[in-house]
Amino acid sequence: MKRNIAFLLTILLLFVLPGCKSGWVESPPEPRPSAEAETGADSEPLRVLVDVEFASVYGDPHVSTAFSSLKTNLKLCDADIGEVEFEYLPPKGEERAAALTHMQTEIMTGKGPDLFICACSRPWQEEKALFLFPTQVMDRKLFLPLDDYIAKAELTDFDRLVPLLMEQGRNEEGQQIVPLAFTMPMTVFRKSEVQHEHSKTMTRSDMLSGEDYLRASATVHGASVFGTTAFFKEVADYEKEELSFSEEELRDYLMEEYETTYSDDRPEPPDNFNCDLSVGFIDSTRSETRYMDEDHHGGLRKTDEFTMVPVYSKDGGYVAYITSFAAISRNTKKPREAFAVLDYLLSENGARSELYAYMTFLVGMPVNMDIGTEEKPIVDSGGDPWCLSDENFREYCSLRDNASAARFSTPLEDGIMGASLDIGRSEYERSQGKSAKEPEKIISDAYRVMEMELAES
Repeated sequence: MKRNIAFLLTILLLFVLPGCKSGWVESPPEPRPSAEAETGADSEPLRVLVDVEFASVYGDPHVSTAFSSLKTNLKLCDADIGEVEFEYLPPKGEERAAALTHMQTEIMTGKGPDLFICACSRPWQEEKALFLFPTQVMDRKLFLPLDDYIAKAELTDFDRLVPLLMEQGRNEEGQQIVPLAFTMPMTVFRKSEVQHEHSKTMTRSDMLSGEDYLRASATVHGASVFGTTAFFKEVADYEKEELSFSEEELRDYLMEEYETTYSDDRPEPPDNFNCDLSVGFIDSTRSETRYMDEDHHGGLRKTDEFTMVPVYSKDGGYVAYITSFAAISRNTKKPREAFAVLDYLLSENGARSELYAYMTFLVGMPVNMDIGTEEKPIVDSGGDPWCLSDENFREYCSLRDNASAARFSTPLEDGIMGASLDIGRSEYERSQGKSAKEPEKIISDAYRVMEMELAES
C-alpha cells in the first residue's frame, strides 16, 4: 500500500476493522502554539506516556510506582516543569488493543501526550507496540526535531549516548527519536578458553567455516530472541516500503539455519551460554546464577572473565537492536518541559534508576556508554545494583562499539523468528509420522505477512 492511499487505509483500519493494526496519517495537523504563546497552556499538565511494561520481563508489574518517583528526582534536579501527568497503556489483552486504538486516534488528530517513552515490538511477544515502525513515523512529522534542545541539555552528555544507535533516530530534519535501550544476540565464553576479536567484516559464512566456537555460535537459540534475525543486516527499505531480502533468500537461510542447528556434527565448544545482551544477563550480586539454571550458563559465573561472540550477518559485521526509545510530540505545547524529562532520563542518574530497569532488565542495555561499571552500577529488577567487572565491561564496550549496523526492533523480526520456529516444529512432527505444513509454505506465508505489515506501516 503506497502513501497516496495510506490515509484512507488508516481510516478503514481504525473505524471498520478496530481489531487490526492501524497506521498513521501522512500530514498531521500544524503544531499547536508554544506554551508561551497560548493562554492557559501553563495550567495544563505535561502528559508523559510510558508504554514499556508490555515488553518488559520485570517482576514488579507496577511500572507507575517507579515512574512516579521521577517527579521527585526532577525536583531534586531543579527542573521547573510544573505538573506532570503519567499515562500507561494496559500491558496485554483486549484492554491493550482498545487503548492502542484510542491513543492512535488521539495522536492522529494532533492531540495526545507531550512525551512518549515506548518499548519496541519484541519477537515471541503477542502484544503490539504503539509505534510498530519508528523509522516510518519519523518521516510523517509526528515527532519534534530535538537538535536545538540537545545543544542546551543540562544533565545529559548526548555525545556519550551510543552514536550508531542515535543515528537511527535521525532524518533530514535532525534527531527526532532518542533510543533508550538496545541489545544484540551473543554467546559468552571464558576468555581463558576462547579469544575473539570483534569484527566489522566477518560473515556468517566465515563463522560456519571457522573454529568450533564460531560454528557453535553461528546459530543462537536458548535465551536469545534476536539470534535468528541477525543474519540480515537490514530488513527493510522504508523509503520504498520493501523488504531488504527476497523470499528465496529467506528460504535458503532458514533451511540452512535449521540444518546447521540440528546437524549431528555440530561442534561442542568449551563452557558457554547464549543470550541477548542485557542488564542481568548474568547475576552480578552473588557468585551463583539466579535467573538461569546452571546447565544454561555452562558453569560460567560473574567472577569469570568473558569473551562475548556476536552473531554475524550474511553481509559482514553484526547488528544492534533498539528495544525502547523516547520522542516528543511535534504538537506539544510544552517542548521545554518535555525535553527536561528526557534530559534527566538519559543522564547517568536517570539511566541508573529503578525506572530504567523496565527497559533494560533481561531486555537490553542503556544507551549511556558510561554506566554498568562497579563505580556506576545499574539497578536491576529487585532494586539491587548490577554491574560488570572492569574486564567484562571492557569486553562489553568492544562488543557494543564494533557493531556495524543498528535498527529498531519491529514486527519483521518476529516474522523471521516465527518462521524459524514453525519450521522446527513442522520438521519434528514430520519425523514423528504426522502431517505438517511444508517449510516452503511456512516461509511463503511468513514473507507475505511481513510484506503486508510493512506496506500498512
